[in-house]
Order: sequence, then structure tokens, then C-alpha cells
Amino acid sequence: TRSGPVVRISQISQMCSPVGHTHAHVEQRARRSAGFVSTASTSQFYGALAQCQELYLYNNKIGDAGLTALASVCVSGALAQLKVLYLAGNEIGDKGLEAFSGALAGGALARLETLNLARNKIGDPGIASLADAFARGALPQLRYFGLDGNQIGDAGITALAQVIRPVSEGDRGAMAQLNHLYLDGNKIGDPVVSAFASACASGAMASLKKVVVDSM
Repeated sequence: TRSGPVVRISQISQMCSPVGHTHAHVEQRARRSAGFVSTASTSQFYGALAQCQELYLYNNKIGDAGLTALASVCVSGALAQLKVLYLAGNEIGDKGLEAFSGALAGGALARLETLNLARNKIGDPGIASLADAFARGALPQLRYFGLDGNQIGDAGITALAQVIRPVSEGDRGAMAQLNHLYLDGNKIGDPVVSAFASACASGAMASLKKVVVDSM
């Protein structure tokens, strides 16, 4: 597995600090600058955030504290142009995702098209908070959503199913632009998988091309 750039929790918090210079290579693909933990390159990285469109922080073990710090960055508007965010393999749990979901519910990352949260420790409470954010209009441009390899159970998937059904059926019609959804490697039972498939087939996600889900 390829490792992403090493990012400390303190550095994530500092992303809110304004810096007057940007770095063209960093602003497009953060993973191209694996050495940005040095003082000079870190400053360039922070300054590039205003134009950053893709951010790869996978396999860094930032945990709940790191994602909470990143949520604060998102609320500040420093990542307003972001379209791709990879957070796989970071030991993120429900508390971190709840903080992140709060930022999303407030309108942060409105241009995001790809969100990868695979291989973390996310369970039902975290997914419920994310579903609530979707119900409030979060991530309207989302096209790729990776939640595979977590600890999501029946309650979490049910919460997602309730927000993706069409508004005409009394639900929220969220994630209308989604075309790829990965939920495999979780703790979902057969009846809930069937119910979720029904929600996906309801016509609310007309752009959906691929769903990967398995049961216990």
C-alpha cells in the first residue's frame, strides 16, 4: 500500500493560518510533496490551500483529533475549492466524523466530488451524523464516496437509506449526483442490504453507476 505524506495533527490545525505564497505543485496534488513536513515546504503547503483542489492524507493515522482539526480548517473556508479528499487508513472514528459532519452541514466543502473514508473505524453514530449532514444539503456535488472497510452496521446504513430516497416519498433525496458508492467490508445484515438496494433503485440517485456492498 502506498503511503501518503506524513501529516501531524498540529500541522492540520495550522492550516487555518494565512500565508501569502502558494506552490503550484502542492496546490493541485498534495501527495506530490511528500516532504512538506519541513518548515519551508509546510509554509508553502498552507499558502496553497486557498487554491487546493485535491488533498491526499491517507495512511497517516490522524485519528479523531486530526479530523476534528481538519473540520475547523474546512469551516474557516481555507479549502473552499477542494474537489478530492482522501482520508483512508487514518484510524478515524465516530467522534472525528461527527465533528467533520458538523462542518459539512454548515456548507463546508460544497465543491467536493470525491470523499474516501475507507479503512477507518467509523461506526453507526458517525454515519448517522453524516447522514444528517446530507439531509441538510451537504456535499451536493459528491460523485465518489468510499466507506469500505469500516465498522458500519444496520443502523448506519438505514440512516443513509432514509436520506437518499426521493423527496416525493417523504425523505430527503440527498447525494443526487453520486455515481460510485463503496460500502463493502462493514457489518451490514442481509435485510438492510436489501432495503438499501431498494433505496438506491428508487430513482433518487439517477447518476449512480456502481454500488459495492456486502453483508455479514
